[in-house]
Amino acid sequence: MTTTETTTDVTRPEGLVKRVKLLAGHTSPDTAYVVDDYPYGRRVRCQIRYWVETGTKGAGRGRQRFGSQTTNPKRGNDWSKPNAAKYSTYSDRVFMYLNEENGHVDSFSVDRTYMTPEGVARFYQRGLRDQITAVQRQEFDGWVEAARKAYPAPWTAFAERVKTLADHLATHDGEFPKLDESGRWTLDDGTVVYLGMRHEVPVYLTAAWGAWRRTVQREQVEAGRAKRAEEPVQAAAAATGNTALLQAGLDSGRVVIAHIGAATPKPDTPAEPEPEPEPDVNDQQAHSPVDTPDAEPAAGQLDEGVDPDDVAEDVDEDEIEDEDPELAAAFDELGAALAEFQSA
Repeated sequence: MTTTETTTDVTRPEGLVKRVKLLAGHTSPDTAYVVDDYPYGRRVRCQIRYWVETGTKGAGRGRQRFGSQTTNPKRGNDWSKPNAAKYSTYSDRVFMYLNEENGHVDSFSVDRTYMTPEGVARFYQRGLRDQITAVQRQEFDGWVEAARKAYPAPWTAFAERVKTLADHLATHDGEFPKLDESGRWTLDDGTVVYLGMRHEVPVYLTAAWGAWRRTVQREQVEAGRAKRAEEPVQAAAAATGNTALLQAGLDSGRVVIAHIGAATPKPDTPAEPEPEPEPDVNDQQAHSPVDTPDAEPAAGQLDEGVDPDDVAEDVDEDEIEDEDPELAAAFDELGAALAEFQSA
């Protein structure tokens, strides 16, 4: 039987990095992503199209760039001349995306020789890594790993700053510290923490908030499991009148409950002892009353002197309840990308 853990989510604050929608397959003006309502000057509207093209010759061969082109409402809304299209500089990979909140189209450039922890974290937080193909993901992860090995110091510093922020959230009920205009804040011990340039600050805040949020959810789940673990113990104790019959524990996040036999007879209705069998005169090995082995304990009872803590050790593995896969997936959320950097 699988149960679903229930947690009370914390409100996501404003100013954090938001997820976007990857726009794939738009590789030329003919296959471009078209926006029908785009400003052309202050009053006139036009169309605009976006695409990511891959170079075929020269220094741009095999590399990518982001292109856009508008129609000209003054010339019958025809597309502008090809040489009037606007392009970004070439990068190893360019991913085009849509901000569904405001309808804006933009791009994310990745260069294997300039992989920063802040840039990689933003790529995760945008949700882009989850949406690219498996081949692209493998390529991207390889570049990240190479950058971390070549220059580990920035990645270590990133993880330390995120942890400092997450610790602050844990001790201040999820409230972010007040930063100055330079992205700095002073700890209680006088230490000054710098979170980088203005566009990097939301990346740190998002990573720290995600780490703190997962910690809060784990605590809620553990509290819920502990409460549920007590319920069958209390129910069995009420039904049998013997609190030593069951031992509940937690093992690797799963609730383990040892069910020991059937209900014990209540004190006011003692079970009648079974009549002793008549000795077999033909059995040369029959025991005398003195040599009769001790009777097995009644179902649901424990031998005198048995430690209830030892009961759970004999639980059949088939009785262990599986962990909820949805909960495990929630814990693996990469929105904050913190786990990727703290593992180094």
